[in-house]
Amino acid sequence: MAGLVAAAATAFYPPLVDVAGRALSEPLGALGLAIAVLACVWAARRPAEWRFALAGLALGLTLLARADLAPAVPLVALWAVAVARRPRGWRRAAMCGAALLAGTVVAVAPWVRSASDRAGRLVPISTSGGSAIFVGTYLPGHGTMFGLKRSLGNELRLQDPRMGSVPNFRLPQERILDLVAGRHPELDRDAALRREARENLDRYALRRPLPFARMLGTKAARMWVTPNRGPHARVGAVSLTVHLLLVGLALVGTILAVVRVRRPGPGALLAVAASSTAINAVFLSEPRHLLPLLPALFATGAAGWALLLKRSRA
Repeated sequence: MAGLVAAAATAFYPPLVDVAGRALSEPLGALGLAIAVLACVWAARRPAEWRFALAGLALGLTLLARADLAPAVPLVALWAVAVARRPRGWRRAAMCGAALLAGTVVAVAPWVRSASDRAGRLVPISTSGGSAIFVGTYLPGHGTMFGLKRSLGNELRLQDPRMGSVPNFRLPQERILDLVAGRHPELDRDAALRREARENLDRYALRRPLPFARMLGTKAARMWVTPNRGPHARVGAVSLTVHLLLVGLALVGTILAVVRVRRPGPGALLAVAASSTAINAVFLSEPRHLLPLLPALFATGAAGWALLLKRSRA
């Protein structure tokens, strides 16, 4: 029954239906993460190094579609150590965590080598981090692309008079980013934006810590409380209510599965969710970044509620 509930939530949740028809990485990432979480749950039932290595392999393949989940790998490895510690002891538990890391590395290594050879430098899966962290740490733009356009739109219009009649929300974001990167002509665009991001941290995180922290909190919440929609569409009351109910119930059910029912498997997904939330707080935050987590979250949440109900009846 829990599986049917999770499948129905995944099949009929409107943003997942919408994104499935677009050329985006979220559907493939969602499939990969669901398989990786399933592998983690399977490994947690009978902890062994080879099982966690396979789980790491599945997680690594997921990273090829969703590189933004890479920071979750160390957290999932720590989860593996915690899961294996009691039945296997610290030494074997550490080996289980190392096996998960090794499996992940094996999965991504061919791509990293190929991309690095072409770029002439180390490419850790993706090279698009400069723009995301610059936008995400730019306090005058509230850490959003629309805010960045509002803040720097006039500067772009001064540089290019053809943009004079273009409203802020229609300004090409690549032109805005090129404008910022142009402050460091000696660097390529990604490196220039990373330097600007470091300056953002010095200018805002250190000198205006409270507004900066408030911005990060708002961005982290945006990922969870706002359903994905089109770039200029508004969120209706019904859509927002359905989103909050589904996501809230799934998240609470997953937490209950770990805390109350003592099933450690879903903890792997909680580790990924925590990492993804932190990444969205610092980098560019978008509601669609939650979509790869949702099928697995619906599954673990439904399982958690089912297990809790079964336990209460026993």
